[in-house]
Amino acid sequence: MNKLIELDHYLTLLINGWHSPFWDQFFFLYSKVWVWIPFYIAYIFIIIKKDKKQAWMYVVSMITVILIADQISSGLLKPLVERLRPSHDPLLENTIHIINGYRGGPFGFVSSHAANSTGLAVFLAWVFRNRFNTLCLVLWAMFTAYSRIYLGVHFVGDILGGIAVGVFAALVTCQLLHYMQKRLNVASTGHAIMHTFSIKEIQWPIIVYFTTCVIMLVVSV
Repeated sequence: MNKLIELDHYLTLLINGWHSPFWDQFFFLYSKVWVWIPFYIAYIFIIIKKDKKQAWMYVVSMITVILIADQISSGLLKPLVERLRPSHDPLLENTIHIINGYRGGPFGFVSSHAANSTGLAVFLAWVFRNRFNTLCLVLWAMFTAYSRIYLGVHFVGDILGGIAVGVFAALVTCQLLHYMQKRLNVASTGHAIMHTFSIKEIQWPIIVYFTTCVIMLVVSV
């Protein structure tokens, strides 16, 4: 166990140590939840456009996956495990790089950012089956998780735990949605939104994602 903790500390400090004023600003913005509101809205827009009658199930499912991931990570595991964040760990207080004075709450296992973004990414990749969309979601969730280590508010282990929680939340939500569809006889009537989407059908979230990244890059200069 001590070896794993030492490795976790080493990898965290390694990632946190690769910093510059430009990337400090970029990842500080990237980590903000409000920055990605247009990204979420783009998916909801496609869902509503595809099937107004059944859209509520998918929107509720998007909310559900985040609620499950967040409650497990922040509501259950953080107060249960009580593992200090790198930004609050006395052993690292003189070596960890803090950006804009942001340290987060005292406990960090598991990362709710990693759990929420991974959960939503897995769920949306399952609903909107397109490889470019899946790549976009993987990049979004991956850099969200990376930003938390970069900012010094999570260990690598916190992120890995958050990813596991997110995958679990997505799988549970997918099963709940499938159950709802069966109960309402949605799948058999051909009204299910889930299918392989063309790049044209799924273009807006992808455009919004990369546009948001470009704006943050420009702002960070």
